[in-house]
Amino acid sequence: MGTRIGKSMGYFLPKNKMKNFIVDNYEEKFEEFDYDETIDDSFYKNLCSLVDQYKVEDHFDGSKSNKHMIDFYLKYYDKNKWSPSNLVEKVIDYDDFVGINFLTPTLEKNKRHNDDIDYYEASETLFNVNYFFRPIYPCSGYIYTGGLENNEKVMNYFSKLDDEDTINFKKGCIVDNHDISIILHFLNGDCPNDNHKYAKALKATGVLHPNVEPFVYLIAKASGILAEQVDEYTFRTTVQPAILTTWG
Repeated sequence: MGTRIGKSMGYFLPKNKMKNFIVDNYEEKFEEFDYDETIDDSFYKNLCSLVDQYKVEDHFDGSKSNKHMIDFYLKYYDKNKWSPSNLVEKVIDYDDFVGINFLTPTLEKNKRHNDDIDYYEASETLFNVNYFFRPIYPCSGYIYTGGLENNEKVMNYFSKLDDEDTINFKKGCIVDNHDISIILHFLNGDCPNDNHKYAKALKATGVLHPNVEPFVYLIAKASGILAEQVDEYTFRTTVQPAILTTWG
């Protein structure tokens, strides 16, 4: 039997970041995902309960647009298709566990396996995690993680805008592309047009993280894989958008 290449895009958590982030008995959790016949139903019930709670709560990013995307997922995908084994993916490099890939139903649907192009394109190492410093559609913008409060140029600029255009620079707010361009001009004197250089400049600021869909956090929480102390902000600023190449 030949090598089989798998390709998926999601929000990756490497094994070296799992301490105090994932429950200690995560191996047992993955066993449940694969073999417990009742797990899909209990996962879906947990998820719906968390969604109902999420809709009436205030959230760190202050965004209300998150809620219609959550409704979209629950209405568009049949409840019989929900399974934590598909959405909380145990990532293996041949026999070695290397991390967890969190997916939405759309990202899970777009996974591919045993594709001829992927096979011939794969590097000699085969396994690869390609991080990219951009939000995954339909997400947009970046989560502000703090650090600009004492930058007078940046803060003075935004404080002088009309109310509807003003960013409240508190930890967790979502910064859109237009405002990011302004910030890069103040910090670097330039805003690169090239996508790769733009992403590199954003990462170098140290104050931004690609936005992550709140629904991914709810999926992770409903699965029971997250440690109790991990809140939404911590989750969404720790997992990283990535394309994974696996093999077996």
